[in-house]
Amino acid sequence: MLKAPEGQQEQEEAVENTFLEFVSRMIYSLSLPSVRLADLQSIPFKDLTGLVQRAYYQTKSDRGLTHKEIAKELKTSTRTVDRLAKATRQNFFTPEREHALPRRVEFLLWSGPKSAARLAQLLPDVDEASVAEALGTLMASGRVEEMPGRTVLYRETRRANRLPDDSMAARVDGLNNMLETIFETVWMRFFKTDPRAGARTVGLRVRREDLGEIERLYEETMWPVLLELDERARDAEDVVEVGMVMCWSPMGELKQNKKE
Repeated sequence: MLKAPEGQQEQEEAVENTFLEFVSRMIYSLSLPSVRLADLQSIPFKDLTGLVQRAYYQTKSDRGLTHKEIAKELKTSTRTVDRLAKATRQNFFTPEREHALPRRVEFLLWSGPKSAARLAQLLPDVDEASVAEALGTLMASGRVEEMPGRTVLYRETRRANRLPDDSMAARVDGLNNMLETIFETVWMRFFKTDPRAGARTVGLRVRREDLGEIERLYEETMWPVLLELDERARDAEDVVEVGMVMCWSPMGELKQNKKE
């Protein structure tokens, strides 16, 4: 087997080490918000690491890997993977998954009308009754409508996704959706250097009585523009699905109260 010249090999190792350090920095930065919340709520270290393990298992399971394959990638035993699988199957994730289903169904309808049976085929981890319930939720909110015919088809009515629901499950699912958009942005900007992904952070001072103006900016200015852009894409062939996150919060309060 041919080996690279010693100088070239050292250079390649240096590049690899630099990249691994970069990846580690990214993971560390992305983990800080979770760790800060755990710190504020005094979550034991064992419980926090257990949650990370569940999330890691779930991510690999969603890729369709078997327990044996997951154990190999995680460099652990299949017994440990079985334990994580059992913990994941418990009711811990049920509420947010049930709320996320309508959004998943709606997303599938973006590509064109489909029957309930076809939707169930595209969602192998969901039973038909749950798909029917999700369709009922979407139709009740006016986001999906039936197309009568020999086989009833369902089609979306408005693509910009903003399901109204203030339950805890909805909030958790909304957080998952927001953080997924942030992760996709990090991946595209830092790892794929794709100029289509953008991120802007603005720090400013606002009078207390003017805080409502920020929300009105979104509702009255940005949201109508986003709906218009989405409508233009309805019958277009060259379209790109885009996730967008807008956050605002008074800053510094956690730092002021961190020792309380």
